[in-house]
Amino acid sequence: MQMSRHFIKDEFDMIYKIYNEFGLKQTINYVNEISPDTNFITRKHLVHRIKKIIRYYNNGMQDQLLDKKGANRKPGSGRPKKPIEPDWNEFTKEELIEIAKRYYEINKNKSKSGKLSEAKKLNIPYSKSAKIFNVCRQAIAKSKTRVIKVKEHKNDAIIRKSFLDNKCRYGRLRLSAYISMKYNIFINPRSLGRDLKRLNLICKIRKQRRKSEIKNTKFALPDIVKRDYNDKLNRNIFATDVSYIKAPKDVKDNHVFLSVIIEHKTKKIRDFKLSVNNDIDLVMDNINTFRSIDKDFVIHSDHGFQYTSKIYIDKINKMGGTVSLSRVGNSLDNREVEYWFSIIKSECLNELDYSKITLEDLKKIIADYIFWYNNYRIQSILNWKTPQQYAMMLK
Repeated sequence: MQMSRHFIKDEFDMIYKIYNEFGLKQTINYVNEISPDTNFITRKHLVHRIKKIIRYYNNGMQDQLLDKKGANRKPGSGRPKKPIEPDWNEFTKEELIEIAKRYYEINKNKSKSGKLSEAKKLNIPYSKSAKIFNVCRQAIAKSKTRVIKVKEHKNDAIIRKSFLDNKCRYGRLRLSAYISMKYNIFINPRSLGRDLKRLNLICKIRKQRRKSEIKNTKFALPDIVKRDYNDKLNRNIFATDVSYIKAPKDVKDNHVFLSVIIEHKTKKIRDFKLSVNNDIDLVMDNINTFRSIDKDFVIHSDHGFQYTSKIYIDKINKMGGTVSLSRVGNSLDNREVEYWFSIIKSECLNELDYSKITLEDLKKIIADYIFWYNNYRIQSILNWKTPQQYAMMLK
């Protein structure tokens, strides 16, 4: 904390006068004006200081404010004085020998671990320390921590910058491809993994959490997609789902709900909606703003109650699409959207402090991440291109 200067008597008098006439807020402004350093201390600390001045004036003790140390200060109070290091050059050789003998007497009956602990503090050769403490020289050598100088490798700066530019979200394989494309430098992913560990650059990982969901398992619609994750048959496949997210500070419930639509072939997020309710309106709002390039498309989902509702199926059919449902108990059938939820949570949502953001803030954070994901996040399945680059290439 930055300390401000000590006030003079006229300034103390003016602080007391302003406080009584105009209140605390004007007093703080006056103190900040006469002592700019008070702008760098916390408001709580400044208010405490002002109220102390007022209390001294009310008790008729204002003269004590002029003494920095305080007139009634007790002996021995306050910060202890810094011990003065003796000037060893003032001692004769005989006196230093006497001090060394006394040091030997104090430590000779200590345990081996105690002797080794003392030996660590002496900056003398191991052989001489061994004679003083009567222990093995090798034991002293092993007990001393050696400072190993870490050599800076030639690509460390590029690795560190690339890792931070991608917000600590890229692992060794993806980061290796990114460095190769941007800097034309190939670093083997395994070597890059060791470099990341040496530089203490830790990639974010997801935490496995599974929430129970309401599913209509009795409703039967065929699984048309059949795990065609990359849309090899060019059927214009999309996947959709809803995921739980921790609620921000202005939401009373424990969770809010994110609905997204992802394209299988390009892995691009085509639309999303965030809501405080996990209901049919959330999914329908998402579908209503979704626009497929082609009229013939397939939209795949699990057996969530929204996706088996008549209003949802009729809407998809009206848009020229076909509804496909995963088999019961086979979450991998809807892998594309499930995997994307794990990505956004590990790379973005898990690091948020939800007690400090609102629902609108969360919407903006998700929108910004989706923009970054679509336009900047390279993927191996797309030959190290972004979803947007891959979509443009297919046109």
